[in-house]
Amino acid sequence: MPNHTITVRAAHPDELDWVNQRYSEVDFVASKPGDSIAIAEVDGVPAGIGRVVSVGSRTAELGGMYVFDQYQGLGLSRKIITWLIDRPEFDELYCLPFENLHGLYASMGFALSESAPEEVAAKHRWCNEHYAKRVLLMRCTKLSAQG
Repeated sequence: MPNHTITVRAAHPDELDWVNQRYSEVDFVASKPGDSIAIAEVDGVPAGIGRVVSVGSRTAELGGMYVFDQYQGLGLSRKIITWLIDRPEFDELYCLPFENLHGLYASMGFALSESAPEEVAAKHRWCNEHYAKRVLLMRCTKLSAQG
């Protein structure tokens, strides 16, 4: 496998339409201005995206993880998740991954949760009604250890 230069950066506000076009391709909820959006690039070419959406004063939901098919297997999900977790703007972070991604998120410091702020809980219910694959509710336990 050839060596690639992989970077993760913040999306620029003028990239929001492009990000939402990518989310539309996989039937994900659109991002809005103010979301913290990460773009992973491989050799300078956009290859994946993810975001953190504020749901309270210091609480957020990590989501919208999407690595484009031709770039899967390069570890981009981990790099995007790490970049998003390292944002200092929040103390509590939830995510709603598809069930098959439990191991990835658990290895990144997330654990299954039985409760969440209502905005996250409502999205969790919506996801499980909307998608054919089961969606989990997870909370990052790593943040409190960093705190």
